[in-house]
Amino acid sequence: MSGYYYRGKDVQSTLLFLVETNLLGKVDDYFRNGSYEYVFQADDYDAEELKPILVILNNSLPFYQFELVEKYGGHTWDLIVADVRAKKIHDANLSDKTLRDAYHEAFSDKGIQSTIMFHQNMDKKLTEKEYQKAVDGYKAFISVMEEELND
Repeated sequence: MSGYYYRGKDVQSTLLFLVETNLLGKVDDYFRNGSYEYVFQADDYDAEELKPILVILNNSLPFYQFELVEKYGGHTWDLIVADVRAKKIHDANLSDKTLRDAYHEAFSDKGIQSTIMFHQNMDKKLTEKEYQKAVDGYKAFISVMEEELND
């Protein structure tokens, strides 16, 4: 990009990161299967070291969007890679429902608690189809837990 100077160290770190993780290969496979977003657990990487890498990736690969998302109050990180075109289509179909809503619908009358809420962004907006899939997934989880507790 004109006007932006990449430090050699950052470029080398970016190339090493891409080789070590095979991130773009994984992302492309995932996107070919119809997903618009790939979540890479970046727990083994220092977030401060990843930030310049993400700047380079976002400036160099315009069809992808790279975002570092904090989990567990900053103790772990996810690197979310989105297919820009597919994400625009997806986002146009979002409802007002979130993962938190799906969690509460599935768990509300069961009296069961779960740490699931700490493993994902519960405020993430969903399409109607994603919402129903999340509710069904949480209910399946509850069913397995109930079977285990009753054995």
